[in-house]
Amino acid sequence: MKRFYSILILLAVLTISCGEKFEEIKNVAQAVKNAPEAAENISKSMEKAEKRVAERRAKGDTLAMHFTELQKFLPNSISGFKAEEPEGQTTNVTGFSMTTAERNFTAEDGSGRNIKVALIDYNEAYAMFAGVAYWASLGLSTENSDGYQRTIKQDNEFVAGFEEYSKSGKNAKLSYAIGERFILTIEESNASSGDFVKQVAKLIDIKKLSAL
Repeated sequence: MKRFYSILILLAVLTISCGEKFEEIKNVAQAVKNAPEAAENISKSMEKAEKRVAERRAKGDTLAMHFTELQKFLPNSISGFKAEEPEGQTTNVTGFSMTTAERNFTAEDGSGRNIKVALIDYNEAYAMFAGVAYWASLGLSTENSDGYQRTIKQDNEFVAGFEEYSKSGKNAKLSYAIGERFILTIEESNASSGDFVKQVAKLIDIKKLSAL
């Protein structure tokens, strides 16, 4: 349980860094504290994740892949959008390995819509992955007049999803924790709904990523 609450605190810190209100974080924390099933779900998720990480380490797979390899999983094109050149970075130091790859797409119709697809390989930096990904075990779902935030059930046990949409901000975001290793985010600005980011997600081989 101590480990569970440590993760919860880390989740709160990460959420604050993304600009959420502290009061909202406190309310979520209280709800989780009073839900033993949430703690049980996280515990099971942690056990599954640690087993997966141990299997990779036993094979000598401890470093994040090079950003040029990770970029291959990004979409080459999105219909109706102009693709910018992909960007990426790989960082390796003792006990830490992480790679980022991202690509931006701008709508060709002048609507101001922009799609950003970002993929992070945490591999050796597993503690960072865990802090970002364990929200998927909470079964969170909130909705109000401005939009929603909710987890998405997946057929693949090694993939967890979370979707967000804000009407006032016209912002849609879809996030996936994949294979206890990757975090994929697809974000659309000037979005009229949260539907298009789901279509973009189909352009990415999430199943292949989950098997790595």
